[in-house]
Amino acid sequence: PNDSFRRTPIFKDNVLLAVPASYSVNHGLEGAALTATDILFRRNLRADCPAITLEAFAEVPFLLLTQGNNLRTRSFTMLRDAGVSPCIRLQVTQLITAYHLACSGLGATFISDWMVLYDHDDMLYYKIDHPLAVRTFDVVSSSRNYLSKPQKAFIDLLRNYYRPYL
Repeated sequence: PNDSFRRTPIFKDNVLLAVPASYSVNHGLEGAALTATDILFRRNLRADCPAITLEAFAEVPFLLLTQGNNLRTRSFTMLRDAGVSPCIRLQVTQLITAYHLACSGLGATFISDWMVLYDHDDMLYYKIDHPLAVRTFDVVSSSRNYLSKPQKAFIDLLRNYYRPYL
């Protein structure tokens, strides 16, 4: 990190693989498959929650983000590290678009666990065993500038609100 920036960690985001439940790749992975209810109850954050590597998904069509997106870079690195050259069915600019297309059965995609807001019986989710599957979000400010009391109060409010997720 550049010394001209002050970084305050606020929360962690966990990248999951979202796969249509109808895909045959899910057979044999039942022990690792998570439902939306599991994600809503944060089961994916428990140490005893099984995590997968991505080798099993080599033949699955993927919906990935376009160039310039951090999650695209992470996705390609995780796939490459698993020896997978993904079959890319579609590239989109928005993560929520990729997720909705996946929910429609068009392919698997990488999502944030924060995106799972309600139950999808037609989707399964996998915790990924890779260091890039966890992202930390920071408040970034210039270290050259003074932080006012309201700015500090706002950062404290964010830290306290997201404390369980850091």
